Amino acid sequence: MIIGRRGSEIDKLRDEIGALTTNEVYIDIKEIKTPQTDAQLVAENIAQQLVKRVSFRKAMKKSVQLAMSKGALGIKVLCAGRLGGAEIARTDGYKEGKVPLGTFRADIDYGFAEAFTTYGCIGIKIWIYKGDVLVKKEQAQKVKEREQQAMEADADAGVKVAEESPAPAHESESQSSGGTKQSDESSNENAPDKPADSGQGES
Repeated sequence: MIIGRRGSEIDKLRDEIGALTTNEVYIDIKEIKTPQTDAQLVAENIAQQLVKRVSFRKAMKKSVQLAMSKGALGIKVLCAGRLGGAEIARTDGYKEGKVPLGTFRADIDYGFAEAFTTYGCIGIKIWIYKGDVLVKKEQAQKVKEREQQAMEADADAGVKVAEESPAPAHESESQSSGGTKQSDESSNENAPDKPADSGQGES
């Protein structure tokens, strides 16, 4: 725990970091709402109990029960070393639920801690399965695909509207003037030929 009683651990940590640098140190602490499902905190808790000579089986079972009661889908606990003060080191552990370590889809929280006891060092490893990660990413990808399809549909609709829009005014005027010129030329071609010399007709 960082906070401790009345924030004493915060002040201690600030002083230790401030001794390493001349700049002013600010510490932002984020609360862990469910420490029973945080693998690192669970490992450190078991290590503290082993240092206090609590039975390693009792400590592991209690941690497994608390993690599963707080919403974990699976937990795996391993302790290795001179368990119970035995002369020969061994490994013991508990597992409850499922802990799929062979896939990237699984959200696995891992923690490691060491308990320095009078009869030797004991290592604790914790794996906690909290669910699948890629499900949320797949949902976000589907939403993006839908948005892109909607944008493409809107763009196609805008192109069709632009094609169906009427021609500009100056183009229509030029077309109308071209039509009048053609009509004048046609009327001149259809008109009868005038006599070449009116005086000859009178004589």
